[in-house]
Order: sequence, then structure tokens, then C-alpha cells
Amino acid sequence: MIVTLTNHETVAARQATGSIPIVMLLGVAPVEAGLITSLARPGGNITGVTVAPIAGGKYLELLREAVPNLSRVVILWDPIFPGHTAIANR
Repeated sequence: MIVTLTNHETVAARQATGSIPIVMLLGVAPVEAGLITSLARPGGNITGVTVAPIAGGKYLELLREAVPNLSRVVILWDPIFPGHTAIANR
């Protein structure tokens, strides 16, 4: 088993092997990044945990509870990060 942290490591592991199981810990939009077929049935040898965009709304909800007077939130992301381009083009 290979354990990866982010999409970059998962892409590298996928390029290295098609048979050893890969578990990603912080997959960002793995379907859009082409790492898995779907969240319900990843297929192939990659599985794991995903974060945003699915959890993005929940993160904002928790932040609003933690900081009730919050009026602005800024999200910074790398547009060339695997998966982000597909989300930005929706």
C-alpha cells in the first residue's frame, strides 16, 4: 500500500504503479483531477479521503459558528493544482 497526502503525490504514485493500492489522505476534487471514476466507486487502485469542494460549505459553516461576527472569507488556491482547473471551468 502507498499512502499519499495530496493530489500531486497521488498522481506520481499512479504513474509509478497500477497494481499497488494507493490511499490518498487529502484528495482535492479527485474525480475532476481524473484520479478516480466517482466518489461512490473510485475504481482502479486509488481510494481514500477527499476534501473540498464537497466539504467547502461545511468548512464555512463551522467557521461561521466559531467566529460569529465574521464578515469576509478569502479562499486562496493554486489554479494549476490537479482538479482545480476542472472546478474553475464549471
